[in-house]
Amino acid sequence: MKGNKPDFHDAMNPEYSEPFYNNFLDLMRSMYKPGKVKGGVFGGYMQIHIQNDGPVTIPLDTPSSLQDPNFLLKQERKQEAARKRDQKSKDKSESKNSDKKSSTITSQEPPSDIQQTSDSLKNVSLSQEET
Repeated sequence: MKGNKPDFHDAMNPEYSEPFYNNFLDLMRSMYKPGKVKGGVFGGYMQIHIQNDGPVTIPLDTPSSLQDPNFLLKQERKQEAARKRDQKSKDKSESKNSDKKSSTITSQEPPSDIQQTSDSLKNVSLSQEET
């Protein structure tokens, strides 16, 4: 049987099943009120309409992983590990970004050779003004 579908591959052969069915009906009629037990047509094709009125039974299957009492604990640990991994990755990227920023920020004071050139130019311009 595949899934929850009925499967009649292992059913009794019709030559044995009809007498078996009739004997079963006779047994039920002998144990109960004969007029209350109906047999219908054996092996007949019929079109039926079913209308449920009342409670309905719905089977609920739980995956085997949820039946494990430690399943939720394991899931929480996995999620926590993922959060820590994400945080480490975020911290590393922030650290790299701050290293890049600090390397691009230059000192307010120019390098000494530029400062010396600038001072020399000032001296030259001052000496020209004096003359």
